[in-house]
Amino acid sequence: SRESFAFAVCKDRRSMPRNARRKRGGPSESKQSKRQRSGRKGGVIDLGSPQLPSDFEIQVGRLLLKTHRLILLMSGDVFRTMLAEDAKCSELDLSVDVGKLCGVDVCEDDWASFAKCLYPATSQNTADLITNDNALAIAALAKKYDIPAVLGMCDNTAKSMDIGQLDVPQLLDEFHVRSELGLKASAAKCLGKLLPKIITSQHPLSFSQCGHDYSHVPELRFTQDGSRWLQMKLNKFSKPTLVALMKEIIDYLQ
Repeated sequence: SRESFAFAVCKDRRSMPRNARRKRGGPSESKQSKRQRSGRKGGVIDLGSPQLPSDFEIQVGRLLLKTHRLILLMSGDVFRTMLAEDAKCSELDLSVDVGKLCGVDVCEDDWASFAKCLYPATSQNTADLITNDNALAIAALAKKYDIPAVLGMCDNTAKSMDIGQLDVPQLLDEFHVRSELGLKASAAKCLGKLLPKIITSQHPLSFSQCGHDYSHVPELRFTQDGSRWLQMKLNKFSKPTLVALMKEIIDYLQ
């Protein structure tokens, strides 16, 4: 919706002094995470070519991305809606999306990789663009700007991450973030590692009631550590994430 992008500034660069367009900054250094501080320190990335020069600029923090308006229009409904109202729009300031987004830290380098993923010619080279280090951040951008193809590529990369050494609270956090981002395969992998750590046994209930035999119904038994962390974490989960978690627990016990 339009309200979701209240901080996105779209202006015709021909009517704006060049030095004024460059005076946009990202989040203050004191609020940035270690990952953000390790990201790109400004500069310009031009995704155009001599044959097809860039005709659109996106400012993200101190980084200027020079891209193509047509690519943005073709990428998804969000960019299309943002640009459709002004045919002369040639610049967006999306610095608001440098920092925490969908529970993930997003830096300028992540924006650069995300922008490159919008180009069809690079979708087959995602090994160089989407890595274990930036898959969740790019997924956060793909979710906000509603680009399912990029989200799917992020899911494939996140699914290959090694999470075998994570403990119960870490796995719950990873499941939560990946579920909220819509990374279904990756979230399922987290649960596959989590459930054996929090469910200690499957004792069938041996009783009957109203003529129904419940001897096949498993009894839910959580480990003490698993029960403690579930109580601490579940209040942060959205309803869809809770439903997904309960469904997986039921499937695991069957």
